[in-house]
Amino acid sequence: MRSETVKAGRAKKRRGEFALIMDSARSRLKEVDFPLLTVTLLLAFYGLIMVFSASYYFSISENGNPFYYLIRDGIWVALGLVLMCLGAMIDYRKLEGRRLILGILLVCFLLLIIVLTPLGSEANDATRWIKLGPITIMPGEIAKMGMIFFVSWFYASDTKRIDSFVRGMLPVLAVMAVFALLIIMFFTNWKLALVITIPLPLAVYLSIKSYNAISIRYGRVWRCQCRASELLHDVLHGIRVVKNYGNEDREIEAYRKASEKWANSAKQADLFWFMVQPPIRYIFSIGEFCALFFGGSMILGREMQLGELIQFTTYVAMLYGPVQWLTSLPKVLAQARVSAGKVFEILEENN
Repeated sequence: MRSETVKAGRAKKRRGEFALIMDSARSRLKEVDFPLLTVTLLLAFYGLIMVFSASYYFSISENGNPFYYLIRDGIWVALGLVLMCLGAMIDYRKLEGRRLILGILLVCFLLLIIVLTPLGSEANDATRWIKLGPITIMPGEIAKMGMIFFVSWFYASDTKRIDSFVRGMLPVLAVMAVFALLIIMFFTNWKLALVITIPLPLAVYLSIKSYNAISIRYGRVWRCQCRASELLHDVLHGIRVVKNYGNEDREIEAYRKASEKWANSAKQADLFWFMVQPPIRYIFSIGEFCALFFGGSMILGREMQLGELIQFTTYVAMLYGPVQWLTSLPKVLAQARVSAGKVFEILEENN
């Protein structure tokens, strides 16, 4: 009697667990984007049909089986669908960490570089694959997924970025450009590219960190200058009222404080600017010096032509230039704001 009671309890517990699993599955099915899933399945099915149509006679002549490539690609499609279902079960919120996203980008970059090593597999005069025994990996496809992760995280972390070209589009384009340039440089000469890449992470890190600090300081300069200009503008336009009521001393003191605040903010911003810029430029100059030094040594050793070195240094300038420009951007924007404010004051005065 007791054993039957235990068995009944276990069966009831299993039914309860199965019911929980089914409820969880139903809730997940409600979250599925069925139009997107339908389009994905149709594209996969259509691709199999095209592969079968294009490889029918070739498969007969090579393997004696007209369905060889259809079966092989069908297995890969089935495996892809299983991986898609497993990926859909992962909570995407766990992929919001900055370190994880940067790690994914680093892995993608390393895979793209490995293609240029002896591990890269060549087919039809193109080296785009990594062959590991029977498995062939195409890093370009993995890099696409990495960029999707990066762009999704970048905009999800701050949705206001999409409204600004400088804060929204420019960083994404910069990451893509850096990837492309580094790959071209490694393809041109991997030894020089490795030398150039060593100081790049530190320089980029310092540039990004200093960008925010410089933006805050020069933004404060712009606000203080606007405040001083507004006070002077109001006093000059109401000079008669000021003189009639004897408020000259008070207005002079107010403008003096505003000017002093403006001068102090400009002093702090320029001091920080001239403290941060030399180390960053020094790091970049180390990379440029190494490129010229080792490149010149290769030319003397007949390992490289002069034209190749010029081509490589051009790529270095294209890589380092935007990063250096990024650090000077806040100062330029602050000056542009002040100039634009003065222009609008003149236009409003004429009106």
